[in-house]
Amino acid sequence: MARFERELNVINPEQKTSILSARLLQLNTEYTNAEADRVRKESAYRSVESGSMEAAQVSTRESR
Repeated sequence: MARFERELNVINPEQKTSILSARLLQLNTEYTNAEADRVRKESAYRSVESGSMEAAQVSTRESR
C-alpha cells in the first residue's frame, strides 16, 4: 500500500490531517491575538470618547 501511494504521489492521510490541524491552530492563535488587539483599541477609543484622556494614554501604552 505504501509503495502504491508513493508511486501515485498520494499524500499520507495522517500527514494531511496533521498539516490541517497545525494550520487551524495557527489561524486560531492569529484570531485570538487580533481579537485581544481589537478589545484594547476599543477600550482606548471609548476612553477618548468619554473624555478620559489619561485612561486612553494608559490603554495605548499597554498595547505596545
